[in-house]
Amino acid sequence: MKGKHIIRFFVVLVIFLLWLWLVRDNNARWNESMEGRRIGKEYSIGEIVPLGDSIVNMQTLEGCSVKVSSFEIVDYDRFLEEHHFVIENPYEISYEKLGIVYLTIESDDVDVAGFPLSGLRITSLDSCQYIDHAVLFACNPFLEGKPSVSLEHHSSIDLILPFDLFYDSLQADWNRLDKISIYLRITSNPEVINIKIQ
Repeated sequence: MKGKHIIRFFVVLVIFLLWLWLVRDNNARWNESMEGRRIGKEYSIGEIVPLGDSIVNMQTLEGCSVKVSSFEIVDYDRFLEEHHFVIENPYEISYEKLGIVYLTIESDDVDVAGFPLSGLRITSLDSCQYIDHAVLFACNPFLEGKPSVSLEHHSSIDLILPFDLFYDSLQADWNRLDKISIYLRITSNPEVINIKIQ
């Protein structure tokens, strides 16, 4: 009787160790695939970035490509003044700087019903900045208050994308904004696509 208990114990132990090994192996594979998704693909200014099966704000971008021609960091008030934009600020937020991305979106051989601009953001090591919609519409009046663009096949559109840069979110790097790495995040679904813009 004692021998049967020992055999059962070892059988259960072997099954448990096998299960533990399978769980660890599966977790390691999952972590490896997720790390690849986080890093994704990185492009540079001037490169044409094919979007393939990328998704931004639930919109599939098959047949689209984007290209950043330049990027600059400007003073918010000076930018508005130079371009004669009058922007209402009902929340009395103190805007300090804008990150301006000059972007071209191109449709290859399909019509694009609506490329969502709201899903784009610029990122640095530890912060994420979003489009300023009021300035976006002032810079691109043809958008007519809609934060997306539609394209017919074999057409393109040039956009000026303004991103709010706040001292609070960039405090550690505020005095050296021109020296930090900044990326335009196009999408993270199904994989991350970043364009290094600075």
